[in-house]
Amino acid sequence: MRELIKNGLLRNLYNHWCDCRSSHVVPFRSSIDLTRIPDVFSHLAIFEFIPQEETYVCRLAGDIVQKTYKKSLAGKNIDEIFSNEISALLSSYFDTVRNHTSVASGKAVSLDEKRVELILLPLANVEGEIVQILSAQVCDYDIEQTAFDFAADDFIFRSFECRNIED
Repeated sequence: MRELIKNGLLRNLYNHWCDCRSSHVVPFRSSIDLTRIPDVFSHLAIFEFIPQEETYVCRLAGDIVQKTYKKSLAGKNIDEIFSNEISALLSSYFDTVRNHTSVASGKAVSLDEKRVELILLPLANVEGEIVQILSAQVCDYDIEQTAFDFAADDFIFRSFECRNIED
């Protein structure tokens, strides 16, 4: 997967995630030490799967992520953050990462050529169940000047790939 991650910040996060795995397939949430990767923290979000509601809720969102979406994300489910189309698409990626013990990485490009590189990494609870997704994104545009109210018709996920961790 390392070769697919072009952005240095995201590659640093991926390397840290790999280091935290130890002898486990997926690292525990408590193993992630954000002080070791401080430049990535503002680009992070953690989403937790809520089985009773079959949705993902944002548990943590860094400053850049919140500025990108122009709102506070913590405590909101993905249907409250994204359009229905994008929420369904992200849920399918989150489900793949969670259910198939996979890592996902790729790019999304808007019709006006704004680019976002994204990585999705599974995190386990103390029982070893994958219940959280650690995501990070890096935008190639000024988030202070641009609203990120993208819709499925405006934003195309390109070169987005999920790989099983064992591969």
